[in-house]
Amino acid sequence: ACGGWLKKNIIPETSSRYSTFDILRDELEVVLKEVLEKPDTMEISALTKAKSLYQSCTNETAIESRGGAPLINVLPDIKDWPVAADNWEDRFGLTWTAEDAIAKLNQNYGKQVLVNF
Repeated sequence: ACGGWLKKNIIPETSSRYSTFDILRDELEVVLKEVLEKPDTMEISALTKAKSLYQSCTNETAIESRGGAPLINVLPDIKDWPVAADNWEDRFGLTWTAEDAIAKLNQNYGKQVLVNF
């Protein structure tokens, strides 16, 4: 009350608001980062998978070296992605739909990868 919280907690320039929930989220991100980066051989499978996913997203050297190849390799599996092809309107016309491509992704990979219906 009386403006004491605002005096003690300056709103970051990148935010339009800053509450106790934002502070907790920031602190949680620091804790999660420490957990995901800490090597541990005696951990449960879920944590090992989470660490593997985290490392795959933060390994910028590997990401840059692969470039767009992982995505380009997946595209044929989803019935091509015509907007990435030359003259896509002439080649595909009205036969290609985003719904079919998304359904194929969901079918092949078991995940709702683009849109969560």
